[in-house]
Amino acid sequence: MKNFQTWSLIPATAILLSACNAVIVESYPIAPAYYKDGDFERATSKGAVTAIVVGNPFTSQSTTFADNVRALMKNQAGDVPVSFVSQPGADTTNPYKVVVVFNARANVDNRSICQMEGQTPTTPSIGDQVSVTMVFCEGNNAKSGTRGRAGGIKGQNDSTFVSLVQQVANAMIPPYGYERSLRNGDS
Repeated sequence: MKNFQTWSLIPATAILLSACNAVIVESYPIAPAYYKDGDFERATSKGAVTAIVVGNPFTSQSTTFADNVRALMKNQAGDVPVSFVSQPGADTTNPYKVVVVFNARANVDNRSICQMEGQTPTTPSIGDQVSVTMVFCEGNNAKSGTRGRAGGIKGQNDSTFVSLVQQVANAMIPPYGYERSLRNGDS
């Protein structure tokens, strides 16, 4: 009986969370296995990393959307100050990049996102629901990645959208010591 009561609370909690338009962030458990402590610091050692933004859930605001997303991500990932830029340059380290996909198709994995970059397939938003997947890549290989979703989003300046982008950027890079905890079986 106690298990039934506990399990019956889960759908109720999910309904309450969706009603208040909570931001839900999910880490991918497999991709961080390829992440090594210091990878992101190495990638951002010159101050920036290329961020390719794919998809736009707000079609009427397309001209500044990608730049706005990159600005929201600034200093949100990893433990180092970092800017996200549209093109590789003197302040980036090749072959590292971040691919940000809004409303990615469900069957697209992190490695495919790294390989397809701007060609990653997306789906239209369903109502005011927005999902975002962020993958830290070394060339075509996924080092780490995460995704999140939220509802009730009215536009790119909506506080829930800002929170979604920043929380997913923050979760994209495993905390320092993650690699060691995997080796020790502490995951």
